[in-house]
Amino acid sequence: MKAIEVMTKDVQTAAPDMSVLDAAALMTEKHISGLPVISEYGEVIGVVSESDLIHRAEIGTDGQPIHWLGYFSKPEEMAEKFTKAHGHKVHDVMSRPVVSVESDADIGEVADTMDHYGYKRVPVMKDGSLVGIIARSDLVRALSRAEVSAAKAPRPSVPLRETIERAMKTLPWLDTSYLNMTVFDGVVRLRGYVQSKQHLDALKVLLEDVPGVVDVQTQLLSVGIPALNWDGNYT
Repeated sequence: MKAIEVMTKDVQTAAPDMSVLDAAALMTEKHISGLPVISEYGEVIGVVSESDLIHRAEIGTDGQPIHWLGYFSKPEEMAEKFTKAHGHKVHDVMSRPVVSVESDADIGEVADTMDHYGYKRVPVMKDGSLVGIIARSDLVRALSRAEVSAAKAPRPSVPLRETIERAMKTLPWLDTSYLNMTVFDGVVRLRGYVQSKQHLDALKVLLEDVPGVVDVQTQLLSVGIPALNWDGNYT
């Protein structure tokens, strides 16, 4: 699935000389948490979001620092925080540089970009122009419409055990040297040792997504956690 398929096309934007109060009013009216900032030449030069507006002098959230803290802070950071708290125009408070994605980007790339930068939304570009915006809620909405492909997939033509072993090899961080597996009538049973509960959880998720697997049962040990019974619960 591509970015253009899940993005919001009707994008509310702000001009750099728009007042901060007007930007806040627009975000409130439209129930949105961020606005791309567009220059007079149509370029996306920043984004103003809720996080840029929560520390403001008008509502007493500017967080005036105790005087002596200035000796232990970076002057540039203090100056930037002052501008964000007291600036009157969008260009004073907006975040930059802008991190965007292309319209033909896979939504997996979009999710990785959001996760890497900690952003809740990213502009979508095509040929240098803004064509949409993707928020985390758009990805959740795409998930809500997704179908569980494994449930509809046909049973594999190769033996199920072989398919499972191939799937395990796709996880380079998983050591299967101490795992013993039996497969019967779609039920996978695992005995042995895993590095952690996190490894176990990931392994079960992987196996449950293999076409033909109807149940995954484990009886495993790991350093630092109790024994796990056939249901994957602690004993």
